Amino acid sequence: MINDNYKQSVSKFYDEVGGSLVYGLIVYPIIGRNQHYGFWYSDTKTYKEAAENQMREIISKAKINKDSVILDAGCGVGGPMVFIAKETDCTVHGATLSKREVSRAREYISCQSLNDKVFVSEEDYTKLSFPDNFFDVVYAIESVCHAVPKSDFFKEAFRVLKPSGRLVISDGFRKRNPVNEKEKKIISTFMYGYELKEIVESKTYEQEAQKAGFTDIQVERKIHEVAKSVIFFMRLTSILRPLTTLLQYINPSLKVLHRNVLAGYYSGKGIEVGVADYAVLVTKKP
Repeated sequence: MINDNYKQSVSKFYDEVGGSLVYGLIVYPIIGRNQHYGFWYSDTKTYKEAAENQMREIISKAKINKDSVILDAGCGVGGPMVFIAKETDCTVHGATLSKREVSRAREYISCQSLNDKVFVSEEDYTKLSFPDNFFDVVYAIESVCHAVPKSDFFKEAFRVLKPSGRLVISDGFRKRNPVNEKEKKIISTFMYGYELKEIVESKTYEQEAQKAGFTDIQVERKIHEVAKSVIFFMRLTSILRPLTTLLQYINPSLKVLHRNVLAGYYSGKGIEVGVADYAVLVTKKP
């Protein structure tokens, strides 16, 4: 299980993000409920399309269909859950540590008339309330990065998956160890921006999946597919940084916005110096 102190800090962080007026009035209406990097292909024209590409790839790799019962581990405010339920007519459960994200997700689910298909609860994805062998699919988009130790997440995903069930993780990683102070600052500031205890290499996920009992582990690099979003966010946040630096002192509730701005900026720097990576891991329970 995630350390209680760290769990509380992650919960508080996403409460502030999920409950923020800035996000409610500006971010969600502009970029939607799926606040992930998305996958850009040669014919992708907008961020919305990139976000949908990422979710459709999860549907494809997880082999989700109308009979699937699936878990979104670290579901945020419900964007991917609603999209996947609409695309496939499957049943989706979401887990998040944040009370405010649960509230916002339920509002969104209700307004999309999916109360009979999509469910969300406040809980720790390393200690779920669901019984053994319950889900056909567990997926996680940029959320397993918060699991410490990672082994707890993989053990719990294995427990709740049915035999032959699939686990799909789309996440950011450290490509290699930093070699100088500049690279150390990039990593540490990114971690601060997103309330992370660590950033590991993708091989850590592979190793922990194998230890938990998963088989047929496949990892596909996606750094080129997310790069356009990362660079865009870096350029945008480079403009916003002076403003959010000031606003966090005027209104402490906006500190989380400044932290997100820092994370957006330094994720781009991570790509520039070659220390950032992104990948999709797919595996199954025997």
